[in-house]
Formats: sequence, structure tokens, C-alpha cells
Amino acid sequence: MSENLAGQIRRDLYAIVDHYDAALEPARRAAGSQVKVTKEPPLPISAHVLQVRRETATDLTYWARFLLDEVRDVNGNPLQHGPTSVAPDALVPFVARWVDWLITNMPDDADNLAEDAAKHATGLRDIVFPPRRDWMPIGDCPVTVADADGNSVACGTKVRAYPERSFIACPGCGTEDTLAWWMSQIVPEGSDLAHADAVIACVTSRTFRPLTHEQLRQWASRGFVKRHGKDTKGRTLYSSAAVLAYAQTQTKEEAA
Repeated sequence: MSENLAGQIRRDLYAIVDHYDAALEPARRAAGSQVKVTKEPPLPISAHVLQVRRETATDLTYWARFLLDEVRDVNGNPLQHGPTSVAPDALVPFVARWVDWLITNMPDDADNLAEDAAKHATGLRDIVFPPRRDWMPIGDCPVTVADADGNSVACGTKVRAYPERSFIACPGCGTEDTLAWWMSQIVPEGSDLAHADAVIACVTSRTFRPLTHEQLRQWASRGFVKRHGKDTKGRTLYSSAAVLAYAQTQTKEEAA
């Protein structure tokens, strides 16, 4: 058990080193995919990425100091040599060197180290290699249903589109139809304004290219598309046509 725990901790610690700097780079695509250069400047580092890196560095520093305080040499004296810097690539080898000692002498603390190392390794890995999602949110189901009191209300259940499915079913009321029909209901005819989920679904279904909420927010922040107030639920509204037009210009520039 101890050998398995030691191996797990070391694997996670070195995964932190592998992904810590890479988390500052743009998200990578799956191995073997071709990435085309875009003329648009790179997105700024998000607050989430900075927070994950900061918490990782803080915890690694804590564990290095903890070991310096607790470990004694053969003469019972504190360790004389610690990490050469507070950078993760210096902290991790030091902490990893004393994993077996920690498991043997302070097993509860070893479990805490294992939890921290796994959390940070996973957090950084998910930034560098974001988990792929096999569905796309469309919006809230607008189909009228009866509530518990018999009153007519909108279903309101989140509707998701899945690749290679011709028909999309609402998991709440069971209504099933095509993506085009759902879009016509969520973004009514004559109204071009919609919240982010609906706009992303609209644009993605027409360009066959992924569009994230972060990209949409950045486009708006840089003035490439406009925000048009908020809906009754406080969600920012965008023009589907304007976002689609800008997304299509990006596709053309990438293909050039």
C-alpha cells in the first residue's frame, strides 16, 4: 500500500512540473490534429489559470518547508540543504525525495500530501488538455408544460445537442425535434438577440467550429462583437448574426 501511495504521489508531483508552465500556453488540441495559426492575438491568461498555478505553488512551498522542519539527519539535526528556489521544478524533486520518509513517519500528513498533489496535477492537466465534451448546450426549453398546480409554465430544462444526433430531446418534458427547430424556439423569429449558450449553439451549428464562452467574452471585451444588455435572468445577450459573421471571418483568415 505504501509503495503504491509513494508512486502515486511522485507521479502527481512530476505531473505538476510537466504542466505548470504549459498551463500558460493556449489550450492544446488532441494529439495529431493540425493547428492553424490565427491572426487574432492570443487570449490573456484567465484568472482561473493564475489561481490554479498560485495555489499549486503555495502548497508545494508549504510541503517543502514542512519537510525541512520535520526531517532530521542521522545525527538528529535539521536538514542543511533544501530546494534551490521556490519554483515547482525545484520544489518537486525535494518533496519527492522525502515521500517514503513521510509515509513511514507521518502517514496522516502523507495522505494530505497525496490529496494536494492529485488535486493540483489534475487541475493543471485539465488546463493544458481540457476534457472534451460530447455535448453542446442550446438553452432553456421554452415548451409550455403544466406545473404541479395545473398552471401553464415554460419547461425551462437545459437542452443539449449531441454530435451525430439528428433529433434532440428535452430531458425535462421529452419534446424532440431538430436543432434548427430548437433554435427557432429559443431564438424566436424576428429576434436576433440571445444568451451565450444559444448564440454558441447557433454559430457552431453553422460553422462546424467550436466556440467557447471564454472566446465569446473575449471577442466582446475587444470590441469584435457587442453586448446587448441582459435578459430577465441576468444573462448577457449577443447578436447571433454578428457573432456568426465574426466567427466566419476568423475561419477564412485561418484558412488563408
